[in-house]
Amino acid sequence: MTEHSYSNNFGLTRFMLTATGLHLERLFGLQGAGPPDAGPLAAGLLGSGEEPQRCQGLALVKTAQGYFEGSALSLVEQEFDREGARLRWEIPAAGLSVQSHWRLDEATGTWSRRDTLRNDGPAPQVLLSCLSRFPFARGEWELYGQRSHWSGENQGSWQPLEHGTVVLGSEGGCTAQGGTPYAVLRDRGSSRALVFHLLPTGNWTMRFAARSGRSDQPPWLIAEMGLAGEHLHWELPPGGTLELPEVLIQALPEGLPEAAAPRLHRYLLTHHLVAARREAPLVYNTWFDRWDALDLERLRLQLAAAAEVGLEVFVIDAGWFGDRGRSWHEAVGDWRDTPGSRLGGQMADFAQEVRAAGLGFGLWLEPQRLVPHTPVVEEHPDWFLPSVGGHFYPDLTLPGPRDYLRGQIARLVEDCGIVWIKFDFNHDLGEDSSGTEFSAHFDAWGEMLEEMRGAWPQVFFEGCASGGLRSDLATLCHYDAHLLSDEVEALDVLGLGEGALLRTPPGHLERWAVPGWPGGPWAFSLRVALPSLFGVSGDLIGLSEDDRESLRRHVEFFKRWRGLIRRSVAHLLTPPRRRREHHGWSALQLQDPTSTTSLVFAYRLRESAPAQLLFPRDLRPDARYLVADEDARDQEPREMTGEQLLREGLRISLPETLRAAVLTLIPLEE
Repeated sequence: MTEHSYSNNFGLTRFMLTATGLHLERLFGLQGAGPPDAGPLAAGLLGSGEEPQRCQGLALVKTAQGYFEGSALSLVEQEFDREGARLRWEIPAAGLSVQSHWRLDEATGTWSRRDTLRNDGPAPQVLLSCLSRFPFARGEWELYGQRSHWSGENQGSWQPLEHGTVVLGSEGGCTAQGGTPYAVLRDRGSSRALVFHLLPTGNWTMRFAARSGRSDQPPWLIAEMGLAGEHLHWELPPGGTLELPEVLIQALPEGLPEAAAPRLHRYLLTHHLVAARREAPLVYNTWFDRWDALDLERLRLQLAAAAEVGLEVFVIDAGWFGDRGRSWHEAVGDWRDTPGSRLGGQMADFAQEVRAAGLGFGLWLEPQRLVPHTPVVEEHPDWFLPSVGGHFYPDLTLPGPRDYLRGQIARLVEDCGIVWIKFDFNHDLGEDSSGTEFSAHFDAWGEMLEEMRGAWPQVFFEGCASGGLRSDLATLCHYDAHLLSDEVEALDVLGLGEGALLRTPPGHLERWAVPGWPGGPWAFSLRVALPSLFGVSGDLIGLSEDDRESLRRHVEFFKRWRGLIRRSVAHLLTPPRRRREHHGWSALQLQDPTSTTSLVFAYRLRESAPAQLLFPRDLRPDARYLVADEDARDQEPREMTGEQLLREGLRISLPETLRAAVLTLIPLEE
């Protein structure tokens, strides 16, 4: 028996090579299923004499020829070094091989696993399933996952895993609809836990199967994840390869979902989001004013109000295109501003007015949805595929529709001098007839986005999918930011945002403040939107002078701190709440990961005490910090050591509910 171990502050990971193959004996200290021939260890973990095939091996492959797992995968290559492992298994019966590349980031305690399937045989192979597997020993298992739907994204909850299989997955090509590609696995007996993040392109699945075998002991737990298999029918030619979704794994020694968020953010900012460009401009979006009822005179008044308070980009949302007599969703796909449209063919002229007012011009687009009467659909029906609701979407694996869409977007960027595009995605694609579970489609869309980012470096790309229904990490890598949700009621946004921060850095999420919307006073709504990329929608014309002044102050605050917000990690100082949990206190800390400069946001909700003690995280104990209250800028900041702040905390007092405090913690050497 040979062991290869990786030990750090986050726990021990150990691969074990025995006569029966390679086994993951521990993962960040969490006990793996272990090899069936491990003697007393196996007897304790598996039950005497048991050798369950379904609890072995690190991958599952299914083709038209059958299932291949456990001993059907023969280890033929192994390479271990201090950073991780490269492994390769062959499946002789299918002429396939699986390569698995594991890399450990020591600074954040994050394993990255990337698997690739290859057809080594002389004939095509039809792939029906291929999943990365993580088998675990018997335990008292429970799972934390997130339900996600329109205006109710990122809603987390725990459930026991005592028997059967829990399947998480996405629906209709929206990778965060139904569920999000994220799960926490916890053993109640040891309080140890792991976080799994899947980076999908297309529909995905995460399966957690509790299996008891012939024993009355607690169940083993088999975690399998990757490309969804319900409609998968991928033909792999000889020599062809298929890269499976990357899996990120982090330890949770505390067993709390929020504990891993700052380390995840740091990892993503270092490894995945390094291409993110300049700091985000402050945006006004027309949508929550009068929806798609666009009127040039009213737009001019909103533009003047946006310029007065210091906003920097003016984005026209859905409704500018097509025929004035149709609603916006009856005209998607026809990206022309004609004399019969709501703007009467004057959009380019209005864009010039926006620039003259000192703001950049932005536009909403939904390139992947078209109605049947769109001219290009009628001219090139072979370019498009049917989706739910009688709509069509472009087959982006073909050059024709790709060139067409790129040309349409380029025309708008050049004619209107666009500096911001809100890319939306509002429909269910149904079943993928190509058999790739939309993986090929969204790989092509990602390539298009990267080409456009290279061609127009001045344009900020906002991702949206009925709000946050495609806010997965793989998609986020192609955008400058993703809209949190179409929900803008401030109290609900707090819960949606806390769930999102378990998966996404705060500086890559966009939240809007909307005047007159339920959920709290205007100043409270502004502060709910601040710990992210700050945006405004709705009616600015009707703001009172006091409310305009409040908006100006928050705009100035964001401009002062947006560099930190963009590169920050988030510490949830209170447990993540669900959307409708409007009681108690909510608090988070945005922190520059290099300097430890921090912004602390505290919110007093309904049915709450007038004061709360909060404990900041990851400060330098020997450093001295200036602690200042944003609402008391005329007062001298307090000076406290990091050790004091970590030990004694910060007492926040707010005399009324639905109020918020913002504090800055700045090391003196800065």
